[in-house]
Amino acid sequence: MSNERTPRVESETTRGGEACSSAGGLLERGTRSRALCKALGYRVLMLVTTVVIALAVTGDPGVAIDIGLAATVVKTATYYGYERVWNAV
Repeated sequence: MSNERTPRVESETTRGGEACSSAGGLLERGTRSRALCKALGYRVLMLVTTVVIALAVTGDPGVAIDIGLAATVVKTATYYGYERVWNAV
């Protein structure tokens, strides 16, 4: 008898968990809303990172927040466009 396990193959509906299929199709692969959710989640993480780095460099919390917000707006739009281009490829 073999101890080898058969690899589990996930379907498109189970790959991201049940949340994607139960969201009414809003977060299915390749949709604009999924790309937007992904971009916004990433930007929140990067906003915090940018503010912490700017605070360490400038020592001024106000300036650090301004830098973080400005970078977030520009980079969110850029990332969303980049994601849409890749979905078309």
